[in-house]
Amino acid sequence: MSRAVQFKPPTLLKFRTESFFGGRKSLHWEGSKLWQFRSDPWFSGAPDGIWEALVPPSREQWLELQRQVDEADAWHWPTEGADLLVLDGERWSLTLHWGRQRWSGGGYETRPFGFESIEHWLQGLMNSSRIPGIPHPFHVIDEGSESTWEFRWDGRTLTWTRQSVAGTVHIQGTLEDPSPNIWSEFVKAFRPTGPIELKFRHGAFAGIAINAFAPLAAEDETGRGLSVSSFVDPLATVMTLKALVRDHPIGP
Repeated sequence: MSRAVQFKPPTLLKFRTESFFGGRKSLHWEGSKLWQFRSDPWFSGAPDGIWEALVPPSREQWLELQRQVDEADAWHWPTEGADLLVLDGERWSLTLHWGRQRWSGGGYETRPFGFESIEHWLQGLMNSSRIPGIPHPFHVIDEGSESTWEFRWDGRTLTWTRQSVAGTVHIQGTLEDPSPNIWSEFVKAFRPTGPIELKFRHGAFAGIAINAFAPLAAEDETGRGLSVSSFVDPLATVMTLKALVRDHPIGP
């Protein structure tokens, strides 16, 4: 039987780069899901980081990586590498589990022989399309007369709390890695094109903060400016979030 017929993708792939100033990017493939994590340098004012669910590689893409790994004899690379003369370079790490083969290592600037083509493949994977139907990261606060709801979505985990005006927490929970169908009603009311922070008060806008790390598109296809109300329905946003957490009471 040919190798192509027997082909299976890796069971685990983790790739991470981190600049001297603190910016981080990473890919995480495990099972059948591909995630990208991005964090801006500490001086940018951006949040700790955001996740994006990406469209998984095709069989042909995995075969190309397999070919590059074999040509580079990557399973016998040294596990550590550093260039002590470079003080402001980039740190990297890679973990790859494929069949019975295992390799995990990293370095500072210096790469092992053959790593360049593999890194190019990995960087290309970071440009994969987002899985449709999953909203961009958000932080939404809804202040009511009796309680305040707070929802945080980093692209991979949704957390929520409901707190009374006296400060007592009545509801809290966490939902990990929800599927796109869970968001089906929410994305009809909430359609930003990048991470965003919003505050509502009694069903109306009370504040907006657009994340500088991944700016919100502020113009339509004609170049005209867009108002927040053109891509967010405050009342429907809050109602669908509350319905979502009621239907999925997962977490503490």
